[in-house]
Amino acid sequence: MPQDLSAFGIRIAGHIVLCDWIASNEAFISDPRLAGLDEPGTYLDKAREVACEWIDRLGFRTKRAVTPGKPHSIVSHPRPVQQFLLDQSLPPGLVIIEAPMGEGKTEAAWILAEKWRSEACSGMYMALPTMATSNSLFDRYSNDYLGRLERECKARLVHGMAWLRDDLEPESPQVCGGEDDPSIADTWFRPTRRAFLCEHGVGTVDQAMLAGMNVKFSFLRLHGLVGRVLVIDEVHAYDSYMSAIICRLLEWCACLRIPVILLSATLSARQRAAMLQAYGYPDPAPDGDAPYPLVSSVSFSRELSSRSVAASSTRSLKIEEHEGMLGDAPSTAKLAEFLVIGGGCCCVILNTVRQAQAVFEALNMPDQERMLFHARFSAQDRERIANTVSRLFGRDRTARPRRFVLIATQVVEQSLDVDFDVMISEIAPVDLLLQRSGRMHRHRARDADPVLHVLTPVRGSFDFGATRFIYHDKPLLRTLGLLRGRDRVTLPADFRMLIESCYGSVEWEQEAVPWEIIRAADSDWDQRTDELAGHARSFILYSPERDRFRPVDAPVGEDDDDGQGWRAKTRLGACDRTALLVSSEALEELTEGGMALSRVKDIYRRTVKLPGYLPIDRPVAGHSPAVFGGGHLKGLILLPLASDGTWKGSDESGNTYSVRYDDKLGLIAGRTE
Repeated sequence: MPQDLSAFGIRIAGHIVLCDWIASNEAFISDPRLAGLDEPGTYLDKAREVACEWIDRLGFRTKRAVTPGKPHSIVSHPRPVQQFLLDQSLPPGLVIIEAPMGEGKTEAAWILAEKWRSEACSGMYMALPTMATSNSLFDRYSNDYLGRLERECKARLVHGMAWLRDDLEPESPQVCGGEDDPSIADTWFRPTRRAFLCEHGVGTVDQAMLAGMNVKFSFLRLHGLVGRVLVIDEVHAYDSYMSAIICRLLEWCACLRIPVILLSATLSARQRAAMLQAYGYPDPAPDGDAPYPLVSSVSFSRELSSRSVAASSTRSLKIEEHEGMLGDAPSTAKLAEFLVIGGGCCCVILNTVRQAQAVFEALNMPDQERMLFHARFSAQDRERIANTVSRLFGRDRTARPRRFVLIATQVVEQSLDVDFDVMISEIAPVDLLLQRSGRMHRHRARDADPVLHVLTPVRGSFDFGATRFIYHDKPLLRTLGLLRGRDRVTLPADFRMLIESCYGSVEWEQEAVPWEIIRAADSDWDQRTDELAGHARSFILYSPERDRFRPVDAPVGEDDDDGQGWRAKTRLGACDRTALLVSSEALEELTEGGMALSRVKDIYRRTVKLPGYLPIDRPVAGHSPAVFGGGHLKGLILLPLASDGTWKGSDESGNTYSVRYDDKLGLIAGRTE
């Protein structure tokens, strides 16, 4: 009997599905070498030979020639956390790397994965918060990791829209190509579910989370992670719903002996303890006073190790609070203009798209010195802007402008390697303010300390406006209490104190917010956290058990390639819908179907994300209801625009909403006054 029935069950179930997919492939079934073989024994022998060749051509091998790991080749000048991992011999298991922004945590994960490299573990899946951050890291992974180590294998981009970046996407993804086609493996792995089986992948965390949920092919996804290192970046950034799913995924990774590396600059003690426990260490106590930076690990044998690591440097972050400027677009724009009056690059981070658009419009600067960046641009415009931002403010400073203001939302907050001279931010939980501040003075030392300008409510008011729809009152109120009267923080020394004060229950001497208000918000936060975690438990696999294989006992839910199926929601707040704003004249052509894939790609590059609250099925007079596409456009919302380029609808209460697209501002949607 197998030592662990859950591990055995997942492996055999995933293997059977994989075999079925390969054997059902049209090109394999129609292989001419199998034609005309009527004698069963002869056919079986030839089928085995052809099958082995196909397995080899697709990149699946039972015995891989694995070159020795070369971790020292990944970085030429290691930073402390990287040098620590180069010097130490951490056994495979779960490793949590907590270090400040800009300390090279991504390369540290590559070093560790390279040290674990063997026949049993030769690949990696990098899980990022968003499709944009996945796209950004994909080129780095291919060039700076695989390219630097001279690996012949290819990395695969894995998310629901990755096919838009693939110039070789076949018209029919089920067909592998002819017998002499050298790109058979490339073609076969293009659909998202198959791409997750590749040896090396970079994609969204959602694709990994689906492996821990009661959805179709979750067993196959878990099977695909075996033999690879799972790296989850920005692991602190997920709410309790997503964290519950990730923790269940960690349980199954421990069961299947899948090594996992978690990266974070601002992980709370409670989050760290939950993840260590999920991977198998019994009852770790949350340690809010743990040293920082910190590398924690749990081996397959459930042995815990926590080691302090040095930081590259100590820096002081100056904080200038601007009371009463939260939600004040004209004043925010004037402050940005003032900060770059003598030159420099300023980033202004707003918490909502609408406020970002308002501040951008209020800027009195030429177009060549300003830019707007948020998630409600069309797919092609968003990619173009992201590439421009990386080019202007990345590590290579040759294209850096003398004076510039970037107005953005949270899209620049995580996993983008950009650098600004000064920053303005609307108030947000303190860990996110620190995360944002890591995009200042990132690539070169400067004489003066970086300055973070924080926009807050008027003194005595605890109304956070639209920001409270993005973040809960608890971390906002506690952050306000931390900021008032504090003009600077020392990093990394203050990281731990700030994070635990924001998300814990500790009280300290401050007069900005009455403690009874904070305590009420704490209670509401705890209740909401429990509700979200409980909701997640309705959709995740059961915990693995050694003596039986019972991951589910309910019907398997639906999912789609981007993890947005009703049963497979990896993010509860993700209510956006993919839509194409189209003229009424062009609507008929798009509903006919039968179009070439190149045309489909062009259409999806022009799609936008519609807010979920828009009443797209209730147009006002003179406007038409939304239509759902079919064929290659199945699930896509086609929103017919009037002759003036707008669409309008009303909800059951009579409130009117409008939608239009502007090349500079992106999607402009919302309730009309």
